[in-house]
Amino acid sequence: MRELTPQEIDSLAKTIKSAFDYPKLDRLLRLSTGDSLGDYVGPAVGLKQAVYTVLNQLNQDRVTDQLLKAVYRESVFNEELRNTIRAVLPGIDGSTQIRPLYALQKGGEDLGVNEGPGLQKVVKPSLVAVDAGTWYAKLGAILRQVCAVTANGAPIGTGFLVGEQAVLTNWHVAEQARKLGGGNAMACAFDYIRKADGSLAPSQTIDVEAILVERPCSPAELTADPDNPAPKPDELDYALLKLKRPLPERGYVRLVAGPPLIKGSPLYIVQHPEGKPSMIAQDTEAVIGLLHDGLRLRYNTNTDPGSSGSPCFTAEWDLVALHHLGDPKRKPPTYNQGVPTGLIRKSIVDAHEGSLLGP
Repeated sequence: MRELTPQEIDSLAKTIKSAFDYPKLDRLLRLSTGDSLGDYVGPAVGLKQAVYTVLNQLNQDRVTDQLLKAVYRESVFNEELRNTIRAVLPGIDGSTQIRPLYALQKGGEDLGVNEGPGLQKVVKPSLVAVDAGTWYAKLGAILRQVCAVTANGAPIGTGFLVGEQAVLTNWHVAEQARKLGGGNAMACAFDYIRKADGSLAPSQTIDVEAILVERPCSPAELTADPDNPAPKPDELDYALLKLKRPLPERGYVRLVAGPPLIKGSPLYIVQHPEGKPSMIAQDTEAVIGLLHDGLRLRYNTNTDPGSSGSPCFTAEWDLVALHHLGDPKRKPPTYNQGVPTGLIRKSIVDAHEGSLLGP
C-alpha cells in the first residue's frame, strides 16, 4: 500500500477512535495482523495515542490496509468511518481478493482468529522459513481443492480432491449421509470461501456419483474410549467419492505418505467447521505423535463438528493426515486425531481404485 500522509493518518485516527474502544481495536488488530495493541504500546497509553501509534507503524511498514479492511468490514453502519477509509482505499468496496481465515494456536492454546502471520512476532527456531510466494501459491491451490461435503443440501463434513474426479473424506461422514437418508444425494461444494469484503465467493457444487472405496473407523472410535481396543490396520475411517464429472482445472492434493513429523511440529488443517466457509486452523506446536503402531496421528490443532474429512498439512503444505476424531473423554479435549495418508493411499491401491488418484 502507498504511504499515507500525516493528514490522512490524523483523519483515520479520529474516526477510528470515535468508533472503537480499546478491546475492540485490540481484537481488530489481532484479526487483521496477528498483533495485539500490547505489541505497539504499553498498558498506560490512552486510546487516542494507541490508535496514532498503530497507524503510524503500519504506515511505515506499508500494511495499513490490513487493519483498515478489518475496520471497514466491522463498521457496516458507520458511514463516516467507511467514507474516511474509502478516501485512502478507493477500491475497497469492489475488492474480490479472497483471504482465508486462520484459527491460531500454540500447543493447543487458542490464540484467536486472524488473517495471517503477525507483523511484530519473533520467528521461533522450531519453525521452518518458507518462500512466501510459493507458500501462498500452494495455499491458493488447496483452497480450490477442499470442499464442503453435503447430503440433501445439508453440510455434514469436509473433503478434498485427490484426483480429477475423486474426493477423499471420512467413512463416518458417508455413514452420516446414509443415516440422514442422503446417501444417494451427496455433493461437494467447492469455492465456499468468504471474500475480503465479507461476501461469499460464487461456489460450485458437484454431485457424488458413487462411493468407490470405504473403510470404517474402529468400533471403539465411536465410543467415549477410542483407544480400547486399538484400531485394526484396515480400520482407516475413509471414503473415496467419485464425482459425476472430473474437475481438471482445479488440480488435486497428492495423496502420499508425507514427510516424517517430529513432536511439536506445526500442523495446518483446512476445513469447513459447522458448515462455515473455508477456515484454516494452525498450531505452531501441534504434533503430539503417532500411536497404535502408526495407524493414528495425534495433534493439538483445533477442529469443530463439520471438520471431519479435512486434510492436515505441514507448514510447507505437505499432506500428512486425514482428520477424523477429537478426544471424546475429556472436557476440554486434549487432542485431535487423523489417519496418516500413506496408509489410505495403500488401501485404495490395494482395492484396485488407485487409477482415480493422482500420481
